[in-house]
Amino acid sequence: MIYMRKVWNIILSHRQNDCMKLKKDQIVNFKIPGENDTREAIILGRAGKATTVKKSWYNIEYNQPENMRGDQISIDLRTVNDLKVVNQSDDLNEDVLLSDIDFTEAREAELDNWRKHNVYEEVEDNGQNCISTRWVYTMKELENEFHRKARLVAKGFEEDSLDEIPKNSPTCEKQSLRLILSIIASKRWSINSVDIKTAFLQGEKMQREWYEKVKATLLDCGGTVSKIDSAVFYWYNEKGLTGVLAVHVDDFLWAGSSTFEKSVVSRIRDMFKVGKESCESFKYLGLDLSQENETIVLSQQDYVRMLKTVLIDKDRVKTSPLSSSEQTLLRSKIGQLLWLARQTRPDIAFDVAAISSKIKSSTIEDLKKVNKIIRKVQNDPVSLQFQNLGHNMVEVRVVMLCFLMGDDGKVNPITWQSKKLRRVVRSTLASEALALADGVDCVLSLAALFKELMHNENDLMHTPVDCFVDNKDLYHAIYSDKPVGEKRLRVEINAIKQLLQGGELKKVNWIQTNEQIANVLTKHGASGQDILRCFEKGLLNSSLL
Repeated sequence: MIYMRKVWNIILSHRQNDCMKLKKDQIVNFKIPGENDTREAIILGRAGKATTVKKSWYNIEYNQPENMRGDQISIDLRTVNDLKVVNQSDDLNEDVLLSDIDFTEAREAELDNWRKHNVYEEVEDNGQNCISTRWVYTMKELENEFHRKARLVAKGFEEDSLDEIPKNSPTCEKQSLRLILSIIASKRWSINSVDIKTAFLQGEKMQREWYEKVKATLLDCGGTVSKIDSAVFYWYNEKGLTGVLAVHVDDFLWAGSSTFEKSVVSRIRDMFKVGKESCESFKYLGLDLSQENETIVLSQQDYVRMLKTVLIDKDRVKTSPLSSSEQTLLRSKIGQLLWLARQTRPDIAFDVAAISSKIKSSTIEDLKKVNKIIRKVQNDPVSLQFQNLGHNMVEVRVVMLCFLMGDDGKVNPITWQSKKLRRVVRSTLASEALALADGVDCVLSLAALFKELMHNENDLMHTPVDCFVDNKDLYHAIYSDKPVGEKRLRVEINAIKQLLQGGELKKVNWIQTNEQIANVLTKHGASGQDILRCFEKGLLNSSLL
């Protein structure tokens, strides 16, 4: 028997109307006898044993109608009308037990790849210490068809000299990727992705050595590796930037001129065994990317749809401590939401971070908060818009989140953060100053990367960077000659002053608290509507212009 993911439709496509064999996380539609409206619900699990008279009873959570969304009940689905499963062919983020899929051909193909790329050598067994192996099976969707895929992997944790092996391999940082998408949109290029097949078999033994081989190939094609992010490569000629490529192990994202594709991308196709290639609409590193006209849209709607709330007994008191298994489940949900918060949903970042900070003393109330956040992201979908910012795409603005700004208030979101301060502070002034210092540190590196890609330069001078704070004490401390009372804080304040004097920062601005769209990253209960509206429309409010 084989445990597999994302192949529900292959095994269960013929079971759509059999409520006796419904599975957890399926979405069903049905009608209550005597009603005309269709209801939609998620199957949470059985409400009775499959071998008893209650075998058709299930625990469900309503999606529709709106006035019942989130309600959890037990119901005998044998008594409802027009029962239909609506997500049989959707990818489900659960392990499904499959016993009738033959991976023999997939295994043979993998072994053939090993032989073809000379990745092993046969030796006599003289009692050496050996590392064991295992097969990993997946079903990969390609052009609307599922293909069996098998990978033979060694259990690296059994290696005695594990600590001595360099394993790190540079991967494009998420803020670098967003900056690249901004540049691509403004250059009116098409986004493309390339997947290198059996990358490690084509390359060297370790991830680092694979990166070095990719780097050598791209440099040989006339590229330059970024000094700020070593997983970003770019190409220049006498007319300016002609192409850019981001590397994440064996997944490449690229864009550029037709000359760039002919001279560089075609070389990549010749040098490596290329698998799937996509253009303008595809998944990249779990993110949904699509392009229409001059706008690139980044979202995680497929990921959000797979998030599941936690079933909680209604008799549990909200102050009840969680069991060890419930804490494990809570950690899992926090991890899922943190990934979402860091990629596309800054409006939930503070709340998720707050729950994760007290995991050891978590209660039923924390599980309920997680469920509330999950329902929020599912009910209010969000996408990031990367648009053509015009000719004056030179200004970077910092408000605990960073925007690249262009003409007429147009902006593209680049990065944001919601985290604990790096040290304990004694005042609000100190916390605001440390947060500003961290934000400035991040944005100056992004400004350097922007200058490097757009102008083939690495100096920060004349790259306008504006910062916005809503703490008047901090604002006055920066522009006053009088030192602050807390001596340790003077170091942070003076560092910001020096950046202003040196021209690396254009200005630190003070704004009203109700105009600070980054409040949702730092304050419990703050509305996230302003920041989401900014992300969706690509426009900054007038107070930050």
